[in-house]
Amino acid sequence: MTYTMDNPKHTDGIPGDSIHLGADPGGLIAAVPALLGFVPVDSLVLIGLATVPTPAGRPGHPAQVGPVLRTDLDSGAVREGARVLTRAVADLPGGEVVAVHAGRWDPSPGGLDRLTDLLATAEQALERKSVTITAAYSVPALTAGSPWRRLHPGALGTVDWSVAGLRDGEGGVLPDPSASPARGAVVTSPPTAPGADLPSQREFDALLDPVRVPDDLSAALRRHRRSGERAGPAAGAVGPVQVAALLASLPEAAARALSGADAAATVEVRGWLRAPGTLDILIPACDRADLFPVLVVASVGQRSEQVRGLLAELARLTRGTLRHRVLVLFGLAALASGSGVVGYRAVSRAEGEITVSEDRARRRGGPGTPEEDRVREADRERVTGRCVAALLGPVRTGGPGTPGDPADPVAAVLSEGLGLVTLSDTERASLSVVERDALDAVVDPAAVSAVLRAPGRRVRR
Repeated sequence: MTYTMDNPKHTDGIPGDSIHLGADPGGLIAAVPALLGFVPVDSLVLIGLATVPTPAGRPGHPAQVGPVLRTDLDSGAVREGARVLTRAVADLPGGEVVAVHAGRWDPSPGGLDRLTDLLATAEQALERKSVTITAAYSVPALTAGSPWRRLHPGALGTVDWSVAGLRDGEGGVLPDPSASPARGAVVTSPPTAPGADLPSQREFDALLDPVRVPDDLSAALRRHRRSGERAGPAAGAVGPVQVAALLASLPEAAARALSGADAAATVEVRGWLRAPGTLDILIPACDRADLFPVLVVASVGQRSEQVRGLLAELARLTRGTLRHRVLVLFGLAALASGSGVVGYRAVSRAEGEITVSEDRARRRGGPGTPEEDRVREADRERVTGRCVAALLGPVRTGGPGTPGDPADPVAAVLSEGLGLVTLSDTERASLSVVERDALDAVVDPAAVSAVLRAPGRRVRR
């Protein structure tokens, strides 16, 4: 089987370049860090595939890689991950899944049983929508020279993982993942230069960890969270144009604040947050259903990286329900801009933290208490989170060149956001020059339309 990959970094309407990963399954396995944007350890990675027409003169069985999901090695996480992946893969033509186990395996019968039980759990969840695992591999580490092994097709529960038991074609040596052609062809979030080291799994998870908040920012955020009142413009006076104007003033350094590792960028973004009136607009933009779609629309425009950097920093600085909202927004923005893995991670974090908040609130309060109100609000946030989690990442419903629709949550938010910032000639004429320039700088209707028509990365194997 020949593995190839389409480079998605091309002008709309111009076909992407075909990037060959080679006929060795090791090429696909070595591409996993690039597909995820980080190097997974002790993980099960599920790669969704869709059948595409075989190009003339090209042998083999080409498939388009869509959503890629990483789970912990426990049955609950695998079951939930496979269930979510099923939603994204089930409607793809010829939808199938390749599983990659990354981590050292226990050669004892019990160790093998545990791994194959996890694969069986994933299979059971996928088969509810008639999606099958067509191949499964294991590699102790995603590093050059690591031996990879293929599980025996059709007998996942009885495979012999010993080297002596491997037949020709059932194992090999992993090529260098840092030299994979997938590097530089897949858009990661945070962005990673083709020659740079990808973050470790721990570093990737820390992207959205809460950080210590400077006292002045903490007081301002706490005031908004506690009272819900705005010190600046009245809540009703904040509209899509005001949100766009605020985003247009974002410093370029916000793009470098995405990972939280650039100290100078973090200082500059926090200085921007301290500016009078900034939080008076930004908090309603995260709060209100008639405003937050503007943030998501801006995340696929010319200032995409700056907006996502802002949301990542805001997620690290905020707490409670506001943090949950910002995490979901960051997830939507990442999904809309093609960073499905980090988007799914953000939504998963929000769901997990909401669950903890609910449990604590239920222990403290009862009917009619503020705690109960917060629980109810968290329940609504959880529904939103699950809706977004169902997407995983922008996925085409057809092969290359075939119009496809993204899953509903992000498509709905993008469509609504575009409607909020698409003004009539009369409405535009009523704006100031500064406001019109801000809208034009932040909103890219062509980019949004391109996501709605043909979202996501396109990878072939």
